[in-house]
Amino acid sequence: MGLIKRSKLGFELHSDDVLVKAPLLYLIEVVDKTTGEIDVIYVGKSNRGSSRPFTAYDSNVRRMIAGDPPRNGKEFRPIHQRLFDAYQAGHTVCIRLVKNVPTETILIEERLLQDHYGLFCD
Repeated sequence: MGLIKRSKLGFELHSDDVLVKAPLLYLIEVVDKTTGEIDVIYVGKSNRGSSRPFTAYDSNVRRMIAGDPPRNGKEFRPIHQRLFDAYQAGHTVCIRLVKNVPTETILIEERLLQDHYGLFCD
């Protein structure tokens, strides 16, 4: 299951067998602290590897906690609110790298994985 580190907020960052510097798909899971139930709440892509998913979500949630504006200077996305809620509730948040994909097909593969989990872009 490849736990490689924890973020500043304690989010678990899993790489499994994915090359961390290549284009990839990732998902975000919330593990309920009481039941242990795993809920996949987001599927995303990163053309530049794991750096963004492993840092940006944590950074935006820390900004929410501090009352600061989002990193993009506009607004927090629904995924940031869901992560904030999970953090506040004491649930475990896992950002898991799923697989490497060619840049040419990354959008198609992201959509297929979103469909698999019944998720839609936000």
